[in-house]
Amino acid sequence: MDKLRDTINAFNNSITILNKACYDKQSLFLFFTFIDQLGWLSSSTEFSDGSDFRSWLETYCDLTKLRCTSVDLWNTRCSFLHMGTAEHKHFNSKKHFRLAFYQNIDFSDQELVIEERKYQNPTKLVDVFDLYNCINDGIKEFIQNVESDPYLKSSVLGKCEKMNNLYIL
Repeated sequence: MDKLRDTINAFNNSITILNKACYDKQSLFLFFTFIDQLGWLSSSTEFSDGSDFRSWLETYCDLTKLRCTSVDLWNTRCSFLHMGTAEHKHFNSKKHFRLAFYQNIDFSDQELVIEERKYQNPTKLVDVFDLYNCINDGIKEFIQNVESDPYLKSSVLGKCEKMNNLYIL
């Protein structure tokens, strides 16, 4: 369990450092990578795919507070990590929302709607602080599940070992 906690702490600390240093995009890059890895750790498969990312969010996070879905976050992840943009070739504006991130602003519900109208439709604003808190709440639940489920624990810890096989000299 120590390797899992160390991995989680390393991600959280790195994301926080980048965010506090005003490297907002880089912080989000690492954040989406973090969710990718959490999704893979919790999956029963050897290799990860997009369903692991979405499934982890749906299982462990209450996204209603963020006003977006796991699919919205997945689409943003794909667009942002691969191209640095808000949408990718599979983005469908009839079904999906673009996400725009903000922090250190206290918007009322009405102000959020007004701000969202300033962006290309359909766009939802997501508070970075709320997003990070949502994920950290999910991590707490994930850890509890790992500790209470012997099969999940064995799988997750086995994958943590694989993560340590990446050598950085």
